[in-house]
Amino acid sequence: MSTSSTRTAGARWPGPLLGVGIIVSWCSLLAFALTSLDPLAQPLPSLLVMLFMIYLSTGLFITAHDAMHGTVWPNHRGLNNFIGRVAVGLYAAFSLDALLAAHKLHHAAPATAEDPDFHDGHGEAFAGWYLAFLRRYITWRQIAVMAVVDRLGLLQVDSVNVFERAHYMPLFSRLGKFDKSELESAMGGFHPQLIEYWAHEASIVRIENWPLYRWRMNAYRDKYSTKWGMEAGNKKLVEQITSQLRANGPMTTGQFETEANVRKGSWWGWSDLKEALEYMFLVGDLVSGGRDSFKRLYALPEQVLPQSILDHTPSDADAKKKLFLQAATATGVGTYTDIADWHRMSPTTNKKIFAELVESGDLLEVRVDGWAQPGYVNASTSLEGLDAKAPGARTTILSPFDPVCWKRDRIERMFGFEYRIEIYTPEPKRQFGYYTLPILHNRDLVGRIDLKSDRHGRQLLAQASWHEAKLNDRGVASLAKALNKHLKEVQSWQGLNE
Repeated sequence: MSTSSTRTAGARWPGPLLGVGIIVSWCSLLAFALTSLDPLAQPLPSLLVMLFMIYLSTGLFITAHDAMHGTVWPNHRGLNNFIGRVAVGLYAAFSLDALLAAHKLHHAAPATAEDPDFHDGHGEAFAGWYLAFLRRYITWRQIAVMAVVDRLGLLQVDSVNVFERAHYMPLFSRLGKFDKSELESAMGGFHPQLIEYWAHEASIVRIENWPLYRWRMNAYRDKYSTKWGMEAGNKKLVEQITSQLRANGPMTTGQFETEANVRKGSWWGWSDLKEALEYMFLVGDLVSGGRDSFKRLYALPEQVLPQSILDHTPSDADAKKKLFLQAATATGVGTYTDIADWHRMSPTTNKKIFAELVESGDLLEVRVDGWAQPGYVNASTSLEGLDAKAPGARTTILSPFDPVCWKRDRIERMFGFEYRIEIYTPEPKRQFGYYTLPILHNRDLVGRIDLKSDRHGRQLLAQASWHEAKLNDRGVASLAKALNKHLKEVQSWQGLNE
């Protein structure tokens, strides 16, 4: 006796198509949950939303699967076919339409980006969910990158590239090995998460922070408009820049067609075009549209920022208060000048605004042993349970442009660590090396190392290292072992050989 198994006509459907549709749909639902809620700030609501959406998606998957095998409505092959085809069609239409919308928005020319279909409330939110999916692949690692940016408030940008670009290093120091594209994917394009402006020097900030610097943009405009912006030749150049950006979208300096794009002198000898671009960037007439091989892409604000950001015009006082509170959160505890320096706010002219935050209870004054000046913490910062010996301390190198290293007197107060970057110091006068990186070990700054990435030879060069005199022999041995292990992680991250 022979037996055979048969399937209904539904089994003729392409199973892989259904599988792809399911995967994309699940990712789309996760994208909605992750971009609508902050999983780190709202863990329980985020988890519930994701579980509910996965539950719904799984139900549809089971329905489609059963229809394919003729078990949704037994003995009704036509109905099974109908139900299954509708399910697959909905998945395909839903996923394809969403991804095409995000793709269109991501690569939109300025005119297309102004299409009202993409700028009504539903359209912008809809495209945002799938733009997040396309560009960020729903990785928790990328969320961790954004969490570090939120914790610090900004990442400083610098052109020095002896070992690694400055804006990547604070992330590596806190997360360990990470994919640099996880930061880059949040910058540039239409409606990015991050943008550049002069926050603490040239910096990467959340786009929500950009309007908080309008007071600085206005100050730059007042400072430079009379001696630069009002000159006839410069006015004409500004008009050329605006016209070409409107026609072509975001551009690097070298892509502009103008006779003014000729460098004067060497090194920092900017051309008239570069001066115009930087002036317009300072005053907010241009924004960063990302970077191309580290070359800044200049763009008109409406080509990059959502309308809600463009329309946000906080008062100078309100903006500065938000920046002070951000800085207080980032510093943990700091003096008035520590906190003011975070966003390069003058400690002379902003005392009243800072005092109002203390008076309102948003900032709390504390006493720190060994500090001559009072310290301040954000009222939302918990100081309970702090223990320097708690587990979790990591060994890592720090960039000279890491927030920990910004204020030299602060790290001397906190760690007894004297540090100066010696890039611009003549070699005979250098105490250590050209590009020395502080070493954080067991929550203390205990040494420094002169590192260089030899990209041609694919080698990590540790040219010299030093430990602080406060370490005993056991401490030096502990540091050496931990640093050797960490440098292997550095090599791996940089893609370098032994």
